[in-house]
Amino acid sequence: MEKQEQLSFSGIIRTAWQFRYTLIITTIVATIATYGITFLITPQFKTTAIIYPTASINSAKGLLNQASS
Repeated sequence: MEKQEQLSFSGIIRTAWQFRYTLIITTIVATIATYGITFLITPQFKTTAIIYPTASINSAKGLLNQASS
């Protein structure tokens, strides 16, 4: 049996640096393909949101009124 080398961070960096052009080209192609496919897909759902402002009541005043009564 062969002795397995321990995995180290510097080994990963060295390997990534060795294949840097392949990784860069793969990343660019995947990014372009993702954006292209995203624009081709038609949306299936439409969402809407109605946001109401919160009441501007000071909670400290409400607690003081409850404590005094």
